[in-house]
Amino acid sequence: MVNDNDTLQIGQNYYDYHKSNIEKMNGFNITKCSNFDKLIKFIDSTYFTSRQNLDEQDKAHDINYAHGLELDDKGDNYSLFRNNLDDETYRFLLKSHLLSSRSKGTFKDLLNITANLLGCKPEDVRMVNARTIKNGIDNGGDANTLTIKDIDISKVQHANLIPELVKELQHSTAGGYRVNQIGFSVAIDMPMYVGSAVSLVKYFDI
Repeated sequence: MVNDNDTLQIGQNYYDYHKSNIEKMNGFNITKCSNFDKLIKFIDSTYFTSRQNLDEQDKAHDINYAHGLELDDKGDNYSLFRNNLDDETYRFLLKSHLLSSRSKGTFKDLLNITANLLGCKPEDVRMVNARTIKNGIDNGGDANTLTIKDIDISKVQHANLIPELVKELQHSTAGGYRVNQIGFSVAIDMPMYVGSAVSLVKYFDI
């Protein structure tokens, strides 16, 4: 039995779905509880139920809805183990791993992977080329090397996953590139930031 408040993954509930359909039936008695309304409601409920069943099948494969052993099983598929992480943190790690496995090595991909794993927003992450040439002057940085700078540590929800960040970026970086430094900033009482460049690894080669 479908209830008016039953909702599909797309956000549409049964009441709105049936209302939208019945209003399209010109020339019929569409008064609520009329025989025609009951007929259309029966047809709509059958279709809506099939959509709900499809949603449930999707959820069975969706990391967002997995818990406990279900998450462990998904992690086993990628040889990415829980190591005493809680469900929420482990879910972030798995989702970041999926992002990195599909990465094309673009700046946008790397920003999204970094933000997802740490639990902050992509705009909280700044990524730059280590080597820059401005007005003909080479800053002496290493070629084909990226630096992640000044992530506000207060916006990081999963600091315990920082070591995993290095590994996932290693899988994601385009061929020939490497990441040499990940920097964090720490807010102090004065209206300024003290930059603390934390080198998790000196270099990793792709």
